[in-house]
Amino acid sequence: MRQSLNTLNLNCYNAVIDPPNPDSKKLNTETASWQPQTDHSPDPYGERPLQRLMMFLYLVPGFGLFPAIWTLSRGEGSRRQRQVGRMAVLLGLVWFVTYGALGLGAEQMGEITRFRLLFLDGMVTTGYVMLCFSLMLRVWQNKSVQLPGISRLLKK
Repeated sequence: MRQSLNTLNLNCYNAVIDPPNPDSKKLNTETASWQPQTDHSPDPYGERPLQRLMMFLYLVPGFGLFPAIWTLSRGEGSRRQRQVGRMAVLLGLVWFVTYGALGLGAEQMGEITRFRLLFLDGMVTTGYVMLCFSLMLRVWQNKSVQLPGISRLLKK
């Protein structure tokens, strides 16, 4: 019994002098040994805050198109970052083409039709902004950012 107490004290002394990396292990007080941590990270994807911030930046309506294209063209980022970037580029380009087509069409039409096209243009822009904000919310909640129909286009 005396020797096991001495061994326990010696193990505790060594653990205090030379503790391992605190991020990877913690001290088990019952056995005086270092055990792997069983704490679960609040972020199930293991992403760093900078990656999440970049995904938010990709989803900023209009402006986020440029950093998303930059990241995708350089082949950087995690798989999830590239997925969000592709989604942002596709949504941004669809919005831009629709916005431009409705704007050009409105200039060529009469007054009543022009009003209708510009109203539709505003509705498309509002929908794009709301969709970007809802995708930002899904990124914040660590949920999937896939949209029905659009996600299949991105995989092809």
